[in-house]
Amino acid sequence: MMRRNVLLFHNAALGDFVMTWPIALALGRVLAQSRIVYVTSVSKGRLAERFIKTEFADIETGWHGLYQDPPQLSDKVRQYLNGLQIGIVFSQEPQSRFICHLRDLTGNQGMIIPVSPHPVSGVHVWEHQRRQLQDLAVLYDAVGQIHHLIESQGISRSRKNSPCRLLIHPGSGSVKKNWSVDSFSRVASHMQRYGWDVRFILGEVERDKLPVSNLRIIQRVAPVVWCGDLDQLADQLQDSDAYLGNDSGPTHLAALTGLATVAMFGPNSDPTVWAPRGPRVKILRFDSPPESVVESLLNVSAT
Repeated sequence: MMRRNVLLFHNAALGDFVMTWPIALALGRVLAQSRIVYVTSVSKGRLAERFIKTEFADIETGWHGLYQDPPQLSDKVRQYLNGLQIGIVFSQEPQSRFICHLRDLTGNQGMIIPVSPHPVSGVHVWEHQRRQLQDLAVLYDAVGQIHHLIESQGISRSRKNSPCRLLIHPGSGSVKKNWSVDSFSRVASHMQRYGWDVRFILGEVERDKLPVSNLRIIQRVAPVVWCGDLDQLADQLQDSDAYLGNDSGPTHLAALTGLATVAMFGPNSDPTVWAPRGPRVKILRFDSPPESVVESLLNVSAT
């Protein structure tokens, strides 16, 4: 019997993407005989394949034809749609041309479910997305079970290093969400005195936006690892024992994997909505002194 396709369409940033993983995991549990496929960028697809064992289809290979009128689809895209069982589209526009064409093309064959990824009120993004699945009671319950599973044990296990290794990511998608580089550097120095091996990780965003003066500050304290893609980021996370960062995609990923995580939230980040979720997570505000951040890192990594 041909396996049916469950397609999850996602074309936004890493943090938003990671926050949809509970739904993908729940679908895999409820529809164990189906193919769970993310339609997304290659880098994010590979990340999901690595951590939660979903398949992926490159969103750049013909899927944008669903925005055209009439739709222009490749044979490969049509194969996915011909076997469609459920399609979940993470979009703020439930009546977008993409979704309308998807419904027209699949007809009564598959169920198309738009899911608004971003809450409009003080509801955590997980719960906001889950509430939109209330009409599918089995899936709704399964998502809740996955939430509990992630918060109790995470989705992966990090390696135990000697000495313990701390990964610090001082950036994010917005400069307004970044704790000061001086504060990160002070935490790094304190952790080194406790015998920790500290590394800073920087990505393409920091390569473009981080001032040279700030780069020099952190380079004086600890080695800097440039992560050119998400595979390299995942390697660094899985080879670490604790993580410190801002409200960012790497922070959400670190928390979900089960890594001991301290997340710094400033006035432009709402932890009620965007708190990282995982078994060992501590959220602190920007006005926290570096010494208290060090204490939190030591405490959360000891659990």
